[in-house]
Amino acid sequence: WSQLRLPNGQTACSAWRETLRRLEDIRISRNVKFQSDDTQHETPSWRFAEVQYYFILTYEATHEAVAMVSLFSTPDRQLLHESSGTILSCMLLGETNLRVIDVKTINSIVAAIPHPRNDHHPELEGNVFILEKPGLDL
Repeated sequence: WSQLRLPNGQTACSAWRETLRRLEDIRISRNVKFQSDDTQHETPSWRFAEVQYYFILTYEATHEAVAMVSLFSTPDRQLLHESSGTILSCMLLGETNLRVIDVKTINSIVAAIPHPRNDHHPELEGNVFILEKPGLDL
């Protein structure tokens, strides 16, 4: 399916559905923050991803709602440090880093805003700035 209602009231969409619409007719809401169970870390961590599509995974007598996502890289450490933890600069890893996640791990929708050109950080070209709580009053 193409949409998922999150416990916080947001509706997360998917690339599968949003890419069928004209760009001026969509409000991109397919980028999400989710809790990762990455085995490299002792405690769960937050990751960002672009939802490709949602589906029901059935095995034995169990049905699980899951999402196929394309991961963003972890935030650029140097820029994160230089900005006192405020700038989350990531790169969409595309089809090389697909993962199936449980939809219950999705926390919220995030905005992925293209980085402006920066001569001081040319390595960030192609990256996006992750903005949490887009459009919500703080």
